Amino acid sequence: MKRLTVPDVNPSMMQAFVFNLRKEKFQDPRVREALSLTFDFPWLNTNIFYDTYQRTDSFFQNSEMEATGLPSEEELALLEPFRDELVASHGSDRLFTEPLPIDQPTNLRERLRKALDLLREAGYRVEDGILVNQQTGQPLSLEVLLYDSGLERVVQPMLRNMARLGVQTSLRIVDINQYLNRQRNYDYDIVISHFPQSNNPGNEQRDFWTSAAAEAPQSRNRMSLAHPAVDALVEEIISAGDREELDTATRALDRVLRWGFYVIPTTTLGKRVLLSGINLVTPSPFQSTPWIWMHGGSIPNAKLSCSAVFDAAKSALFHWLNRNGLFSTA
Repeated sequence: MKRLTVPDVNPSMMQAFVFNLRKEKFQDPRVREALSLTFDFPWLNTNIFYDTYQRTDSFFQNSEMEATGLPSEEELALLEPFRDELVASHGSDRLFTEPLPIDQPTNLRERLRKALDLLREAGYRVEDGILVNQQTGQPLSLEVLLYDSGLERVVQPMLRNMARLGVQTSLRIVDINQYLNRQRNYDYDIVISHFPQSNNPGNEQRDFWTSAAAEAPQSRNRMSLAHPAVDALVEEIISAGDREELDTATRALDRVLRWGFYVIPTTTLGKRVLLSGINLVTPSPFQSTPWIWMHGGSIPNAKLSCSAVFDAAKSALFHWLNRNGLFSTA
C-alpha cells in the first residue's frame, strides 16, 4: 500500500469542546478562557496522535473567510455598532485592538499559571486544593458528556490539567440515546461538537449561532449563544451581495466567536490521506482540484478525475448491495 497526502482546499471543520452558556459558571469569559488553556495540544498531538494533526484556531480555517491580524476597516464597520455589547460580553476590547490568532503560551506550566490568574480575576480562590467562588462559596465543578469511550484518551489529559487548578471535574459516558436526549435539552456542561463550513456559508449559520436557535430544542447552537452582534453578522453573511462582502462578514463573525472563548478548539487534519495498492503519481505542483495519474502492472497510463474515482466507488458499492440482496433497481 502507498500512502499519499494531499492538501485539503476546503474550510477545516471546527471540532471543539463546547461550553453550555446556559450554566451560570460559564457566563464569565475569563473562566472560559482559563479552561481553554488547559487543553495541551502539543502533548496530545505528540503522545496520542503521533504528530498527525494541527490545532484548530478558526471557525473558518483554511479559507479566505478566516479572520487574521487586526480587524479591517470593513470588519470594523460591521462591529462598531455593537462595541458596547461586545466589550461587555467579552470582558475587554481585545476583539478590536489585538490581532488573531490569539497569542497564548505554548508551555503548559505557563498556560496553567495564566489560567489561574484569570480565574482569580473572575473571583475564584483555591481553598484546600479546591477552586471556590468567593461570592457564592461554591466550587467550580464541571462534567464532560460523551457517548464514545474512545474519546476518553483525549478528554482525560485536559481534565487532569483542570484538576491541577482546583477545578472539580468528571467524565460521564452514556449510551447514544441518553446522550442525544441530554444534548437536545441542553442537559450538560461540556460536550464535543462539530461546526462544518462550506466555501459559501449561508442559512445554516442561523442554526449554529443565533439567539433564535439558542432557544430552540435540537438546534445546532450547542453553546446556546445569544448575542445581538452575532445575530446581525449572520444576517450579513446570508444577505452578502458578493464574495468580498461575504468574506468580510465571516471574518467579523469569526473574530467575535474566537475572542468569546465559547469553545475549546481541538484538532484538524488539514490534509487528505489516501491509500492505494497501485502506484499513484501526482502532477507537481499538486492542483487544488487534483487529477490522479495512475500506472503500474498491466494498467496503461491513464488520468482519472476525482469525480471518476468517486463514480467507480459508487458503482462498486451498488454492485455489492445488489449482489447481497440489499438494493434493487426494480
